[in-house]
Amino acid sequence: MNICRTMSLTGLLLLGACASGADPAKEVEALLGTDAAFARYSREHGAADAFDRYLDDDAIQLPDEADVVHGRVAIVDGLRALDDGWMLDWTPEHAEVSGDGSLGWTWGRYELYRRATPDAKSTGKYLNVWRKGKDGQWRVAADIGNQTPAADD
Repeated sequence: MNICRTMSLTGLLLLGACASGADPAKEVEALLGTDAAFARYSREHGAADAFDRYLDDDAIQLPDEADVVHGRVAIVDGLRALDDGWMLDWTPEHAEVSGDGSLGWTWGRYELYRRATPDAKSTGKYLNVWRKGKDGQWRVAADIGNQTPAADD
C-alpha cells in the first residue's frame, strides 16, 4: 500500500477523534476481537459463511490481481469454491478506530491452503475497513488482500 493511501486512512480516523465519545483503547480491543472472531468463524464454518456473517451488504472486495467485487452476496458467492476442502485463516495484527467509534480498520496476515495439504500454503496480508452499524455490530465495508510472492528455490 502506498504511503499516501495509508496517511489518508489514518487521517480520516484521526479526524473522527475530534468528536469524542468512545474510549479509543476499548474500541480498538473490541474491533480486534471482532476480527479474531471473524477468523475463528471462517475456520469453523468456512470462508463463505464467515464473510456472509461479517460483511456489510454494500461491502467491496479488492482481491489481489483481480477485479473489484461489489456487494456481500457477490463476495460470498465467489468464496463458495473455498468451501470444498479449503481453509482461509488469518490473524489480525493491528487496529485503529475513529474517535467516535463508528469507523475502523484492521490489518494482519492470512493463510489459504487445502485442508488435505496444509503445508502448501498461500500467504499474504489483508486490510479490512470496518463500519459500526446502528445495532452496534462491526461489519466489514472493504476487504483488501495481497498475496506474498512465492520464494524462489
